[in-house]
Amino acid sequence: RYPVAAAAAVGWPVPGIRTACARTSGSVQAMSAERRPNGGGSAGAVVELTFALAWGGTPPQEFTLSGTEARLRIGRRPGCDLLINVSSVSSEHCELYLKRKNRDPVLCVRDLSRNLTGVRHPTVASPHKPWRDLHNDEVEILQHRSELLVPARAKSRLGGDSRTTITVLFVLPDAYCPWRQTGRWHYEEKLGEGGLAVVYRARDMLNDQRLVAVKVSKFARLPTSS
Repeated sequence: RYPVAAAAAVGWPVPGIRTACARTSGSVQAMSAERRPNGGGSAGAVVELTFALAWGGTPPQEFTLSGTEARLRIGRRPGCDLLINVSSVSSEHCELYLKRKNRDPVLCVRDLSRNLTGVRHPTVASPHKPWRDLHNDEVEILQHRSELLVPARAKSRLGGDSRTTITVLFVLPDAYCPWRQTGRWHYEEKLGEGGLAVVYRARDMLNDQRLVAVKVSKFARLPTSS
């Protein structure tokens, strides 16, 4: 249905958990934190995944999780990796972590809060899917362009909606960056997956945003749900 472009799956390995740079956007602040426990999971190489989180219309911040015991925590407590300084956000509201599926990392979110964490997986056909509310200790697998709503349940205030929507972006080959105007492929959603590769619907930003399918090799550190 679409022209197919093959791309080698190359990530940007960074140890532990970190942001590409610390910065503040309104009440949300990305903070550096080094946490690299000894892997966990089954025998063999430690699973590792680099991805980015975007919120507030500003450039995404890059993180790396290494091992199944590493955690990226989102919350109001100053020590959180992603700080959201809003009263309805719990001290540690939710956490992102990896689990292993065969040789591949799978990115997950777990709710830790009282006011719930919203999650949804928008597509081109359904960009405004309803939120699924995660209650305390509930888990959801995340995909490329999955969205988190922190908190899912907020007290009504005269100042408007204080909830934060966070978009998960996997590090994919030659991905287009609208802030830097670099990269070729604007990845939209997963079309299919096999034993060797994942196929994405994408736009070719160098050819009038032509709709294509990009086949990304799985022989790299990419999540199976991507």
